[in-house]
Amino acid sequence: MCLSELRFLKDKVDLLNSRTFSEVRVFFYHLMQRFLKRIVIPTELRTITANWKNIVHDCRRGDHQAQCKAYQLSWRIIYPVVYDFLRNREEAEDVIQESLIKGFWRLNELKEEDKYLAWQRRISANLALNKQKTMKVYQLFLMKIWL
Repeated sequence: MCLSELRFLKDKVDLLNSRTFSEVRVFFYHLMQRFLKRIVIPTELRTITANWKNIVHDCRRGDHQAQCKAYQLSWRIIYPVVYDFLRNREEAEDVIQESLIKGFWRLNELKEEDKYLAWQRRISANLALNKQKTMKVYQLFLMKIWL
């Protein structure tokens, strides 16, 4: 833990003394999300991520097993990014499925095969941002109807 994080925690603990239980629960939820972003990728994933060139090459040839492997490996890494945008499990899973399908369809546009994960993460983040915008517009529309 670095010094800035310790200061952040100290300031938050001082604020918690005057908060309700639900506010404390929300604080700890956000705190956990902040530290979960730093999860180290397990060694099994690190060794497999070195083989992205082979996986992407097989995906381009239409190998179903390679597509399943790419889906399983990238899903674990992309899901937290998408969930941070949407804060809804079902919406995040839908966006990930859409983005992976979109990525497989546009796999020929990928120039460097070893950068597949970053490329797929960018597609997922863009779709999540678009979904977030549409959700906000829909919420504003509903608020206008009820008011």
